[in-house]
Amino acid sequence: MKHFHFFYVVLGVMIAQVSLLHAQTQQSCGPNLIVNSSFDGPKGENTVAPGWTAMNLTPDVNDTAGALQSSPGCNWVTPPLPSPNGGTWQNLFSNERVGQKVAVIPGAPYRLSFFYCIQEITDGIGLIYNMPVAPYLYITGGGGSGMLSTPSGINAWQHITMGFGAQSDTLEISFAAGHNSYLAIDSVTLELDSFVLEYSIAGVCDSGETILTPYISSEGPTYQWSTGDSTKSIMVPPGVYTVTATLGHCKAIKTAQVVQSGPPNAVVNPANPMLCPYDSVKLCASGSKGYIWNTGSTSLCIFATTTGAYWVTATNAYGCTAESNHVVVGAYPSQQINTGVIGDTLFIYNSGGIQWYLDGIPIPGATQPSYVMQQQGLYVASYVDTNGCRVYSNPIAFSSIGSMRDDMKVEVFPNPGSGYFKISIKEEGDFKIYNNAGQLVRAYYRLAAGSILDIDISNQPAGVYTVNYITASGSGSTQLIKY
Repeated sequence: MKHFHFFYVVLGVMIAQVSLLHAQTQQSCGPNLIVNSSFDGPKGENTVAPGWTAMNLTPDVNDTAGALQSSPGCNWVTPPLPSPNGGTWQNLFSNERVGQKVAVIPGAPYRLSFFYCIQEITDGIGLIYNMPVAPYLYITGGGGSGMLSTPSGINAWQHITMGFGAQSDTLEISFAAGHNSYLAIDSVTLELDSFVLEYSIAGVCDSGETILTPYISSEGPTYQWSTGDSTKSIMVPPGVYTVTATLGHCKAIKTAQVVQSGPPNAVVNPANPMLCPYDSVKLCASGSKGYIWNTGSTSLCIFATTTGAYWVTATNAYGCTAESNHVVVGAYPSQQINTGVIGDTLFIYNSGGIQWYLDGIPIPGATQPSYVMQQQGLYVASYVDTNGCRVYSNPIAFSSIGSMRDDMKVEVFPNPGSGYFKISIKEEGDFKIYNNAGQLVRAYYRLAAGSILDIDISNQPAGVYTVNYITASGSGSTQLIKY
């Protein structure tokens, strides 16, 4: 007899979800696979249920009241529980044992299931037998033997399910009670445990259909569907379907449910993203299982660095697809950063989140409007503008304090100031003052060396102003800051 596996492979014409319903799988191999597993039949002392063999002493099929003839002089202390199957069960006292031989498929996996319960009886001298021990289980030809690890409580049915592999074409399964215990065994079932339901989660999208295809590893089974079809595969709309696969004496019945699924409701957020200059904005998708962005990315989130439209094509757990909303990434306009340098001191005339950098690295604690340069390098100022964007200045190179002072032909004081400044002229020349937009604000010509120039720009807006000069020895510039 061949060993076979059974499971579903779902091929979606649209897409379908297939799930195993929890109805009991019916399967049997051979005419004597656990005969009379529920021990149904007439009650009787010194009786073994049909299909089972007494292997040690004489057990009995239960009576619910009165003396126990198989254990002379014994009576029930507590009436036994009803059978899990509603019928009778097999009683075993002390080392009594019953067994049954079963034809099986060598190498195939099997699953054994049964109920057992410890019952209370008393003998003629008043001793009570109610030791809560587990029964002995023997599986010859596939599984070994020994006492179960889970004892039962008194008058409480314990359900056991266990798997093992058949080592020959015949199994002998037997049960025995523990020492001085009165054991009930019931509802013994042995099933071929080689049916694994594997499937792709899917669902019929909108009003489509899907193909259901069972897979069995052995060749030559026949199929019978609940639709009346006898082909291996069927095309079906949403609904519940059952297929019976038969291979020799082995049979399996499986049930699948195909459900209708709508498209995924995928959403990209934020809805109105804006880019800061030289930055990126994070976009994330939600509402589905898998995503493909119009950029080609398949991640949950992306970082957009350019303006334009972004969206995803989403696929849900059932394979249904839909396109998300389109979000358009805009950009904030660049805002000005006003910086200046006087001697070895840097200035920024912007407020909010100020940070100074040296050679691209934030200077610890340098978060004030001015900073005195301590070492050579490239200095950059930054602040957070009204849009929440961080704005950076152009680099300011600093080599040494002495060389800067030697090159300067003018000296401005006080600096920063409120609008009234004095410029000390060190060499005769022409001087012009420009605002941060490059517009000429003041112009002075042929100022003598050693003179002091009074400048009033109190009517000008606050900011950084550049003083350009041309002298006989060359040209240059310095800056003043009006607050």
